[in-house]
Amino acid sequence: RSGDLHRSRPGFAHAETHIGQSSSDRSLVLAVEAMIDEAQEMVVVCSFLFSDPDICEALLRAAKRGVRGYAMLAAETRLKSEPPEDDHSDWGAEQRRRLEEFKRMLNSLAGWVVVRAADCFHAKFVLADPRSRPAGMLLTCNLTREALTRNEEIAVRLKEAEVRDLFAL
Repeated sequence: RSGDLHRSRPGFAHAETHIGQSSSDRSLVLAVEAMIDEAQEMVVVCSFLFSDPDICEALLRAAKRGVRGYAMLAAETRLKSEPPEDDHSDWGAEQRRRLEEFKRMLNSLAGWVVVRAADCFHAKFVLADPRSRPAGMLLTCNLTREALTRNEEIAVRLKEAEVRDLFAL
């Protein structure tokens, strides 16, 4: 049954490939969401930046089904990046908007997903059921809407042994 998690998913060209690509159709997001939605015991997310609302909602759905959720983020870096009060530029306004969006996301996860933050969390991966039904992806992109849809990024679907090895780190 665990092999079913590695069948063709959105974001991946066909079942035989383990490499997917980001695109404006959000197919990589759908692939991450599908993995989280299929999890039965545990989901582990690690990303330097994390603000994609659909992936956040998938984590909350999983938690409400009783799936343990863990997010490792560089949240302190994001929270410390607020532009000065006197910066009224478009860039400053956009940074403040993103920071508020990030805070709302963290608040929505509170009580449902264990969030740990450290500046050293730079890896990007998603693991589902690493001990029992291992599925996972290693990504080049942060889990943000912009990175998953606008940037040229890839994701590699991990084999079961690779998921276990990554989880053991």
